[in-house]
Amino acid sequence: MHACLSWGGMLAFALTFPLVFGWLHFETLPNDAETYRVYLFGFVVEQFPIHSFRGFMHFNLLNIAAVVMIVGLILSVKLRMSDRSELAIQSFADDVFPVLLLFAVAVTGLMLTVSAKSMDGYGFPFIGMAHAASVIALLLFLPFGKLFHIVQRPLSLGVSFYKEAGEKGPRAVCLRCGGDFASQMHVNDLKKVLDQIGFNFRFQTPGGELHYQDICPPCRRRLFALNQGRALGR
Repeated sequence: MHACLSWGGMLAFALTFPLVFGWLHFETLPNDAETYRVYLFGFVVEQFPIHSFRGFMHFNLLNIAAVVMIVGLILSVKLRMSDRSELAIQSFADDVFPVLLLFAVAVTGLMLTVSAKSMDGYGFPFIGMAHAASVIALLLFLPFGKLFHIVQRPLSLGVSFYKEAGEKGPRAVCLRCGGDFASQMHVNDLKKVLDQIGFNFRFQTPGGELHYQDICPPCRRRLFALNQGRALGR
């Protein structure tokens, strides 16, 4: 299920965005209208006969992505209708609505090809508008549900790379207990971000200026309790 949903979605995005922004386009040869060239960022990357198997695959990659997506959606619906744990925790906004959106995009996309190839273009304008509306709704819904995984997963990989780089550098030591609690790179970056968004966690001591981020989380909780006690006169 997850393989079909992820690979179908990634293939569709990988084709749609370069085509929409003009990064990827096709042109026939000047002296041969039966041969296509593939241009990526203005450079020729491939050439194939239109009526070959390669041509068929090129022109139907989005349809293949839609079929793979629909298979994943069918498996998803089957799981959500049979698994009691899923039935207990799923909601319409977070679980059902994304499935409906993906299904609408995939089905209307396939129907464009069916209309053009088998129905002599009947209903093509309406299907095209329905497909465009479903795609726009899908893009608008990305930040508000499980579809945000499309953005979240690559970012989580970036976090793991950042942590790995931090582990190779020096460690930050707590000013209060002297314990090792994070990478120094992470603490330094956090200080910069806090300054940029207007949070000042610096404080003056007889020994000079210190930063609250140089104190480990357990000691921050202890200091919070101690300061509460002082405020109450204990």
